[in-house]
Amino acid sequence: MFRKNLYLRNVVAVAICLAGITMFSGCDTEPVPDPPGTIALLMRLEDGSGATNIEVRDMTTDVFCIDKDVNFTGKSWWCDERRQQIPFYQFAYLGEVDGLGSIQYEMIKDIPPSGWASKVAVIEGAGYVIEYKSTGEYKNFYMRLYVERYINNNGKIWGAVVKYQYPFGQHPFVP
Repeated sequence: MFRKNLYLRNVVAVAICLAGITMFSGCDTEPVPDPPGTIALLMRLEDGSGATNIEVRDMTTDVFCIDKDVNFTGKSWWCDERRQQIPFYQFAYLGEVDGLGSIQYEMIKDIPPSGWASKVAVIEGAGYVIEYKSTGEYKNFYMRLYVERYINNNGKIWGAVVKYQYPFGQHPFVP
């Protein structure tokens, strides 16, 4: 009888421990608050009926958008001295982040040269750093962007809710 009670007590104790571990291991972290100056936008895909373009006000008429294949892509290019086309916008995918505020300027130095692309997939919950390559006397500048969620209609993605901030880091007009 004593052995049976001891066994039963141990089984109950293990079950309580496992329940506690399961309950607390699934805790989500709180998203980092949006920084001042955050812009929230519903971006429509480029699907023939018009896309939502993002451009940096007072800097350029060059834009980027979400293409029909659900990728961020720039819509403007320039030619270098060897007549090669260079995209104005380059994107670096940072993976899943806890909101726009968790993308820090110091992360840029950790992005290898091979980590920048002129086209990247739009992924729900992911963070990006976007570099605009200046051709004039100004420095390249950066934006940070977070994809909050997709916008679906009958199972088809037709856009995404994004948050972004510009300038991110040093302003391009500052020498």
